Amino acid sequence: FAAAEYGDHGIYQFQGVDDDSSAACSSSMTPSEALRQSFEPRDELQNLYAVDALDSIAPALTWNVGDYFSEKAPQLVVASGSKSRSMVKILRQGFSVAEMAVSALPGTPVGVFSVREKTSDLHDTFIIVSFVNATLVLKVGENVDEVFDTGYLGTVSTIRAGIMADNSHIQIYLTGIRLIKSNREIIEWKPPLNATITSAAHHKMQIVITLSSGELIYFELDSVSGVLEEMAKVELFSPESGKPSQKPAISFAPPRGASSKSSYVAVSDGVRSVVKLYQIADGELAPASTQTLPSVASAISFIGTLAEHFMVVGTSAGILISTKLDPISGHISNKRTKLLGTKPVSLTPIEFAGGVNTCIANSSRTWLCHSQSGSGITSSPLCCGTIDRAASFSSEQCPEGFIAIESKNLKIFAFGAENGVSSSIMSAHSVFNSKAFANLRSTPKRLLRFGDQQLNQIMTVEAEQRSSIEPSWLSLCEMYSLSSALDEEMETALPQSIVAFEKHLRTVSSCEIEFWDKPGQTFVCIGLASGSIVNAWSNAGQAAGGQINVYSKEADSLSLMHMTNVSDPPYAMQAFNGRLILGLGRSLCLFDLGKKQLLKKTESRQVVPRGISCLATIGERVFVGDIQESVFLYKYRISVNRFLLLADDTVPRWMTCLTVLDYCTVAGGDKFGNLVVLRFPRELAEAAEEDPTGNQNEGVAASQKLSQEACIHIGGLVQSLENVSLTGPGGPESLLYLGIDGRIGVVSGITTKSDIELMQQIEAAMRESNKPICGRDHLSYRSTFYPVKHIVDGDLCELYLESTSDIRKNISTQLDRSVADIDRKVLDMREKIL
Repeated sequence: FAAAEYGDHGIYQFQGVDDDSSAACSSSMTPSEALRQSFEPRDELQNLYAVDALDSIAPALTWNVGDYFSEKAPQLVVASGSKSRSMVKILRQGFSVAEMAVSALPGTPVGVFSVREKTSDLHDTFIIVSFVNATLVLKVGENVDEVFDTGYLGTVSTIRAGIMADNSHIQIYLTGIRLIKSNREIIEWKPPLNATITSAAHHKMQIVITLSSGELIYFELDSVSGVLEEMAKVELFSPESGKPSQKPAISFAPPRGASSKSSYVAVSDGVRSVVKLYQIADGELAPASTQTLPSVASAISFIGTLAEHFMVVGTSAGILISTKLDPISGHISNKRTKLLGTKPVSLTPIEFAGGVNTCIANSSRTWLCHSQSGSGITSSPLCCGTIDRAASFSSEQCPEGFIAIESKNLKIFAFGAENGVSSSIMSAHSVFNSKAFANLRSTPKRLLRFGDQQLNQIMTVEAEQRSSIEPSWLSLCEMYSLSSALDEEMETALPQSIVAFEKHLRTVSSCEIEFWDKPGQTFVCIGLASGSIVNAWSNAGQAAGGQINVYSKEADSLSLMHMTNVSDPPYAMQAFNGRLILGLGRSLCLFDLGKKQLLKKTESRQVVPRGISCLATIGERVFVGDIQESVFLYKYRISVNRFLLLADDTVPRWMTCLTVLDYCTVAGGDKFGNLVVLRFPRELAEAAEEDPTGNQNEGVAASQKLSQEACIHIGGLVQSLENVSLTGPGGPESLLYLGIDGRIGVVSGITTKSDIELMQQIEAAMRESNKPICGRDHLSYRSTFYPVKHIVDGDLCELYLESTSDIRKNISTQLDRSVADIDRKVLDMREKIL
């Protein structure tokens, strides 16, 4: 096993030993003899065979976060590595699935089902595709072909299709139930006059349907005669109560033990915001329990194993509700809710090897819901785009997968395509899956994404030192299109265009900008440092100049407009109200676009004590990060054309990145692995806005101070911060951070006082019950440089879910809460943001 500092880790197998004994080196050699031995890395392995690789994005140097593929959730494009081992990887939230096949359909389906020819078969034989007024039957073999001799009606829209315990097939449609025996004998049942079937469910020996007249009818398959017998009838609603707003939802619960019959059926009438659970005993339906909902149910399913059963309900408002079902009494408990999207939720049950039941929940995003031992239902996104319908599917080429309808296309997806085993799907910590997108020529420094959604392009800014003796650098920019990023057959992408710089220049910063006098035209500014001096803030007395190249963005290339020489390397640059703001050493400069070069509009010197390392802007305010002295807040006052100091911090911090949270609040990371949130107090901000001059004393500390709202030590250099919603549009925003060691973390706000107190109590209890094996105090670690403040360690709280039952019971006793209540709260905190 080779643990790589840069790039993926690898497992290698020895294929042989080099016969060249003259190249041997041992500890018995003298130092002079050992120095004569050298090792030249080969392009191809000769004595080793690469068995497997473990994904790693370390060292993660820069990233860009956005919804590149219209998945209603952000994807992470991360540039990592060093020199020739650098690459760009795309990280998508959720479980990875591989698209195995895609086929165009003659119309837009309304349903899809997978059916085995016999119950003993390991794989599915038929795919039933239902349209508005027709049904298409496809047979799965070496090829997928349409067949006509199966007994299924092709002139009706199929509501439900499946196989019964005696190998007979069922087709439920608007005006009847069609039972197709194994000898092709057809038995049909018709609903009463003026009534039609609206929804249906089946399970081995049982069928239940709902009628437009408001009735629910329960059938059982006679094991002797092989015919359907009507066993019970329940009135769900009266036609006078109004037309249902949703199609009734219905589902059977898994059977108990070795029983072939389900003991419960859950029904929603589509009128009221409730789900009724009926117990099935001796062919009769008896009310067992009722679950109230925030809106009308759109789908019902059951998840679990032989030990635990969970009822999952999707609502018309896009909310998923899960509850635990007691298989003996029918009691429902441990209710949990999660917003999945903006569309009504549809549920597709899927069974994996070993009897593990899950379901696919489809709203404006697609999710996989599965049970987590002792913690209820967990839902994670599926990386398959937006789909309309889905059904479980299994074949020799795809043992565990599902079929999906996307517009007029039929697609087959397989689970575990990248991880190798589908059991990894059940991992509670599978948050992101990665895919290598492009190999870079040198070490990445910056990553830009262009705003044009149709082109969907990114640009990498790279620099690599070729020689430490003379100023020689390999600096370039590469532009890529992400349109082919999801193509499974494509290994790595090739750049659309490359811009190379002279060998004495190295790239240090970049930004995309739209100048105020050039609306609709995109420009790219590249900051370059000249010479071999890496530390521009050193006191050695050497001066390092800089240069800014301005490019006009074309369709798939950059066109150089002009170059502007500056006094210092521009380590920080940002677009600022249609102009370009730069950090040049200790000076803050504002530039506008000129015909031959950038035009300096204003310059404020000595705005920071050491040197500007990062910038963040909002409105007329600029948060300036110093390489050693924390954060300074400036405001650009147009009337005097100057940057006026409003406030600064009280403690030194070696800032590496900043991101604005609101007009008065900024979050930052430093080179020693600390996250901090600083705020300009509202009362001080109002007073500063009324002051017509501001603090104009250059090089002097501000009279007003930034307030530290939160701080924590995360343990690694923070490279970048983004304030995004991981759950999609309308979801709660979270602070996403990237560490140089490849870690990706999330900091999210807790909105209620009761939740804050509970999470703090769980954290304190876990500190006592889960002490580090090396003896270091957890609180001391999180406060390595600055005392931890207003941040609860979610990683430590999640260890509660993995603790032994005795520890969980002791903690629940201390907190005067049930174990299930604490489990639910910890999981809710996680699922609120992921």
